[in-house]
Amino acid sequence: MPAIAPIARKNLVEVVEERLREFIRAEKMRPGDVLPGELSLAEKLAVSRNIVREALSRLRMLGMLDSRKKRGLVVSTPDPFAGFQRVLDTRLLDESAMRDLSSLRLMLEVGMADFVCTRVTDDDLDALDSLLALEDDAIQSRMEKERIDCDIAFHSRLYRISGNAMLQRFQEMLPGFFKITQSPEKAAERVAAVCSHRGVLEALRARNPQAFREAMSFHLAPAIKSMMK
Repeated sequence: MPAIAPIARKNLVEVVEERLREFIRAEKMRPGDVLPGELSLAEKLAVSRNIVREALSRLRMLGMLDSRKKRGLVVSTPDPFAGFQRVLDTRLLDESAMRDLSSLRLMLEVGMADFVCTRVTDDDLDALDSLLALEDDAIQSRMEKERIDCDIAFHSRLYRISGNAMLQRFQEMLPGFFKITQSPEKAAERVAAVCSHRGVLEALRARNPQAFREAMSFHLAPAIKSMMK
């Protein structure tokens, strides 16, 4: 007998939430547009106001709706990373998820070459140069925490230079994650990687995307090799 897919069971709040999403799409509502009131929605959907209120609350949590004084609920631009940020806890992520996040970060940093080389400014270059000086001092003084902070700040600046708000938003969630995943037994590799930051900076100075990709790939080579195992 061929397999039969089970019927999905949804509670009433989930159904109403879906109907509200469909309504927003069907009406082609844009951020700032006002949603009908709870009573009106409850009547149209033939459910209680409590059900509507809970469904609306879920949409607010997702950032799709926002409460405005004297206007009620309005459609808003959701933050695609809001839910992701809430669950990004290294204590709950398994090894597979940790590796996938690390791999995603590596792919993004090599792939941003054209954007950062086009948008980098002299102020950005000066800021990166200052960070490398601080990083060198931290290495000489064997201040590992400070070195890691400089490393994160260097890469954070690259994300800012890209000019992509989504990319920056993603990166902002990762510093704590990467601090925890830095392992003491790989200290020698990390010190060697610091030197390759200079290559990345020089590629940026030349506004050369190909040189940036090569320098970043070289800088991230130990991490990429680890992810490919």
